[in-house]
Amino acid sequence: MSDDKTGQESDKERGTRTQDVVRAGTTTESAVGVRRGMFGAKGSGDTSGYGGLVDPIVFPAASRRPFGGWFDEVADALEARLREGDLEHAVERVVIHRGEITFHVRREDLLAVAGLLRDDDALRFEFCSGVSGVNYPNDEGRELHAVYHLLSMTHNRRIRLEVTAPDGDPHIPSARTTRWAGSPSSTRAARSPRPTSGGLTHDSPHETARADVG
Repeated sequence: MSDDKTGQESDKERGTRTQDVVRAGTTTESAVGVRRGMFGAKGSGDTSGYGGLVDPIVFPAASRRPFGGWFDEVADALEARLREGDLEHAVERVVIHRGEITFHVRREDLLAVAGLLRDDDALRFEFCSGVSGVNYPNDEGRELHAVYHLLSMTHNRRIRLEVTAPDGDPHIPSARTTRWAGSPSSTRAARSPRPTSGGLTHDSPHETARADVG
């Protein structure tokens, strides 16, 4: 019998060793866990040949200006509107990753930012194509993430908004129902690096939509 207890490690223990497997030179904001194997199977013999894979779960670092192309135009317009509304701190950071721009927004400012993105003539993100939910158990205090995928049909541009909530208070304002009421229903089932019983509730005067995790 082997004394190897790797399969019995807790998520917290895995998280503390994540930096050991992040490749040198990788620019990351933080590392929040480790994926092992290819298919997520645990507690059984591995016959796939992929069981030895170790992949860190990392967040890309905040990007610096200039972002390039129309990304700067969108960021400039949004920044100006936020400044006019005394909401300079609403956007926590901006990330350019794999050719996409994501604005990380404070939970309490989500509806205000969403309204500006939808209504301002220089922005005009009229359509929300869906909401993705992700659970990162080791991202302490920010375990639950919701990502809004936005399209400007006026300017032919796509961006994303990302907002987080802690496991202990899994609520965010329902921007989809109050700012993009005509958009298709969002994906309710959130994906997770690890199955969990947690969930994210989108609060709205008209609808409460639960994004169950696991």
